[in-house]
Amino acid sequence: PLQKKGSLVSITTRRYSATRLSGMRTPSFPKDENGKPRQRRFGTFTEVDPKEEAKKAAKRREEEEDDEVAQLDKIHSESLKDLPISVRDKNNTERSGFRLLLESDVEGQESEIRTVKDGVIHIPHLTKMQVKLKWCVNPGVCLIIKRLNDEHATKMMIEMAKYLKNVNSGMTVLIESPVVTDLGNNIVDNMTPKDSAKLKDEAIDFIICLGGDGTLIWACSLFPEGIPPIVSFKMGSLGFLSPFSLETFEKTLDDVLTTDMETTIRSRLEIRIERKNEKGSVEEYSTEVFTCLNEVVVDRGPYQSMVQLNLYSGAKKEMITVVQGDGIIVATPTGSTAYSLAAGGSIIHPATPGMVVTPIAPHSLSFRPIVVADSTFLMLEVPDRARNSAFVSFDGQHQKELKHGDRVRIMVSEYPVSAYCEQGETADWFNSIKASFLWNERTLQRAHSMTTTG
Repeated sequence: PLQKKGSLVSITTRRYSATRLSGMRTPSFPKDENGKPRQRRFGTFTEVDPKEEAKKAAKRREEEEDDEVAQLDKIHSESLKDLPISVRDKNNTERSGFRLLLESDVEGQESEIRTVKDGVIHIPHLTKMQVKLKWCVNPGVCLIIKRLNDEHATKMMIEMAKYLKNVNSGMTVLIESPVVTDLGNNIVDNMTPKDSAKLKDEAIDFIICLGGDGTLIWACSLFPEGIPPIVSFKMGSLGFLSPFSLETFEKTLDDVLTTDMETTIRSRLEIRIERKNEKGSVEEYSTEVFTCLNEVVVDRGPYQSMVQLNLYSGAKKEMITVVQGDGIIVATPTGSTAYSLAAGGSIIHPATPGMVVTPIAPHSLSFRPIVVADSTFLMLEVPDRARNSAFVSFDGQHQKELKHGDRVRIMVSEYPVSAYCEQGETADWFNSIKASFLWNERTLQRAHSMTTTG
């Protein structure tokens, strides 16, 4: 159905099977290539090759998907066609206006129509270079996440909890249940232990991270959807994502609570795994949905031979290429400085709206890393012709095996991570790549010596 609201055009598609609507199971009779029950011959069913039937079923699915895409294109064309067209200036002193239909690769997202009357496309910067956060209501709940079995982090957690209590006597400090063992008898009275898996349901205003980049990634994994703003203090060996120093934590917390501090909005990835069932069709497992901050990796796992993957793009599932090598990485701009960088990918500014696609040891010298728009929809599939299965992981965790026919759908999540900045998004980023990676560090070239001749 096509829904118009002002200048917005919303297109949604839903597919319901008769079996799902009725709640009944249909008998499993052998069917022919048109999906109709086969006729009996001499009292028995004709012999059917399961592989051939699976290929025919896959072909029927592709034809159905192509029909859906064609129907959507028809709806879009009709929506533009119905809009009135004005008469052009006879003196040709003005450009002809036009309309832009803005669509996304992601199925189900709204389409937007913009009218350009003067024929000149004027779009301001898509990314905001400065994002500031100011509280509408004074925050009252803080979550402190620290690295386990770290005495220094435990000490700083106690000091920060006491400081927050002095600043706001009604401030509640939530902590993870396993941290209680590290605290021992030093639990502050405003601390409340909570189960890590249930923190996403709490009304938390902001998060304090005490540790390295891994601690921040762990904090993000606890909130697959909306995540509170994060204040990350540098306590790890690298600290690329942690701009604040512990020596000045009182001033930092005062600024967080009272001023409009600048933040960086870091995109995340949403990944869905679709598995092929015994009948040869693809069935989506709604429970297998993952969110990651850095990257999703599909590789060969424990197998010695290279992995083979089909890479598709867009809602139309257009074939891009066949990946042959150790694997492939799809990373966010934040993850561009992690595994993707080690595999030869480029460093991307965190405000860049895109994803980095980086092959791992590809079996082709021309297969180079690329950057795609954040509206791009990607899908990786293990083809039936692949020699082995593949393995997928998210931020280095939750490794799962992908068998023949299984798919991994990748898109930019609608729930980014907001992290406080010390000096500003761009300034903190350049300071991090120079301090952590010694970016472009070298001895300056000596100037030419000046000689005089007499």
